[in-house]
Amino acid sequence: MNAAILEQKEAYGEINAITGSAGSVIFGTQSFSELPIAELVQDFGLNISVCNRSVEDATLADAFDLLDECVYDLHPHKVFLNFGETDMARPDFDLDRFIDDYERLIRATHEGGKRAVYIIPVLNQKADAERVNAALRALAARTDSCYVDVADIFSYEKPRVRLFSELTHYMREGRMSFSEAMHVYGF
Repeated sequence: MNAAILEQKEAYGEINAITGSAGSVIFGTQSFSELPIAELVQDFGLNISVCNRSVEDATLADAFDLLDECVYDLHPHKVFLNFGETDMARPDFDLDRFIDDYERLIRATHEGGKRAVYIIPVLNQKADAERVNAALRALAARTDSCYVDVADIFSYEKPRVRLFSELTHYMREGRMSFSEAMHVYGF
């Protein structure tokens, strides 16, 4: 684990001491680390606790060392996983090993409590992304996880806002109230 990832792990440990628990945790790398969660939760009128515990350059292997600070300490009901961007950039990337490790991460995420796991596809424009995302979709079906198909997110004008908008449907506890819908859709 590199120094920047270790530093982020320590920072999350400090923050968790005052955070308590979260309804949903977003845990991933590049695409997730760039989301301004507090602003988006407020702008979308969500009345749930959402914590972003993403680490920009983390690999799937790093995720196992980050589970305490990024998942377990927060006792979430829902975990949104988004790994693969950093892994795919490595010259030794092996899809089969990656999927095996991702399955182990899903099982580890469930430890200490039953949590719903949502797999977010690799969000980049690389040619291999389609192949990796097809394998992630199959993994989700095999592990009773939910695959949230947002791979086309960069075709939208505001991709990060669109990404969070799509995720809110899965983050909510129960149905959206009429007033929440009015707020989200700008009425």
